[in-house]
Amino acid sequence: PSPLDKATASTLLGEPAFVERMKARLQEQLPEREVPAARKLRVSLGADEVVQAVCTHFSVDMAYVLCKRSRSGRARTIAMYLCRHMTRGTLEDLGGYFGGVNAQSISNAFNRILQERQRDVSLDRRLRVIESTLDAKV
Repeated sequence: PSPLDKATASTLLGEPAFVERMKARLQEQLPEREVPAARKLRVSLGADEVVQAVCTHFSVDMAYVLCKRSRSGRARTIAMYLCRHMTRGTLEDLGGYFGGVNAQSISNAFNRILQERQRDVSLDRRLRVIESTLDAKV
């Protein structure tokens, strides 16, 4: 077997303790979260933490946001966006987490909020508040 099979995020090779030290050292220097190798190296939040922060911000119940037939559209869409943005979950994993929606629904929610965020200063401000709360937990 090739030693590269044990590489972490296609970039780090070494004992687990070494990889963890390098990940900690690189946290502030990693590129955007959307770069696949960087996503694997970043300290990551769990989807529960992200959704809980969104629920707290919007004053809605977590079970309500996670339910597939939920009427909490805005909070749910923002939770999907932030989970995709801030966790290591795959589209399929996140779809299952949000009540069994398909991967395309997660991708659509992410892209919709991403575009709205660029146009809507108020939404961007709200997202920054939630993100800063979550960044403090990492």
